[in-house]
Amino acid sequence: MPLLPILFTRQMLSRLFGDKEPRDIRAMETAFRTVADNDNAISTAIDGDNTTANSTQQQKSDYIDFDLNAPVLEQPGRLHYNQTDDTLNIGHKDGVVQQVGQEQYAHVINNTGSTVANGTAVGINGVSSEGKKQIKKYIADSTLDANTFLGLATHDLSNGEEGMITTFGLVRGINTTGAPYSQSWAAGDNVYVDPDTAGNLTNVKPTAPNLVIDVGPVLIADATNGEIFVKPLLALDKLYGEFVRTTNATAQSPNTAYALGPTAASNAHGIFLTNTTRIVVEESGLFEISVNAQVKSNSASGKTIQLWFRKNGADLANTTTYFTLDANNSYGSVYKSDFFSLAANDYLEVMYAVDDVNIILSATAATAYSPASSSALITVTQVQQ
Repeated sequence: MPLLPILFTRQMLSRLFGDKEPRDIRAMETAFRTVADNDNAISTAIDGDNTTANSTQQQKSDYIDFDLNAPVLEQPGRLHYNQTDDTLNIGHKDGVVQQVGQEQYAHVINNTGSTVANGTAVGINGVSSEGKKQIKKYIADSTLDANTFLGLATHDLSNGEEGMITTFGLVRGINTTGAPYSQSWAAGDNVYVDPDTAGNLTNVKPTAPNLVIDVGPVLIADATNGEIFVKPLLALDKLYGEFVRTTNATAQSPNTAYALGPTAASNAHGIFLTNTTRIVVEESGLFEISVNAQVKSNSASGKTIQLWFRKNGADLANTTTYFTLDANNSYGSVYKSDFFSLAANDYLEVMYAVDDVNIILSATAATAYSPASSSALITVTQVQQ
């Protein structure tokens, strides 16, 4: 049986029933609009804030119309149209209102032992006994995995309380002047997770070895009604290491393989030196290893040095390079570079051999006009995770 035409408009019902909540008026309009056939009975009960409709036949609708200008009081579980942001609002507890399609939240629990304030940068810190995602204030000093960063708290979260973290969208009602961090922020500034204080933000882009986690731009710079558009961009946390040998390296015998041992790590993150000669990587990935060696001849005859790489104690095929000197007290530079796929805790070594012990890897002292030079400089860089 076709639906009957609308008998009463919303305005007519409002005048008829007087001072009713807008949702009640809309419910009565729906009840009068949709009439089932004579074999079905529709029972509609309107009682204060609750409206229920029961029917022996399920009613279907192709769409839902929302009043674009209806005054609405936000509360948990309430869905309505947001004219300002041109979307639907969903009310959550603690005054959190989510703009559908424009914001994404993660539901978490705060077991940090203290309140996590609105706008605090947080990351995932394991799972609670109830299976809830736990959080902690995040710091971008490279002590935490970049992939554990979650977003900004979208409201104050007391210890032990469950709530929402904005992973994408607006965080409002916070101080975005930069004053809490002894900085000056303006609308349009990009803010990053701070590498010095957990939970804080900064408008100064961090530098290595700190992590660069771009949280997003400040939309409104204000002490109480500031807004940040959260859209985290995580710069890949790549490993690197630079190792130097500041003393000479002399082969004791010709035609014998020796491991070239650096004496110090001048700059390293996630790559370290062990057993004097082994360069170990903490994570898997594709790595480039390069060695630049300074060699010296201590005799007038021709002599050759070879350099190559080992992985986990085994020579790597096709990695040997040769260099020859024949003048006494002459210097030369030998450079070798290659790419290798490594697993976590794999190690690399730089090997060398000579056909005459009068060719050495030589370090030089500083002069009045130039700094000292190392006998070898080895760099290892992660190029792909």
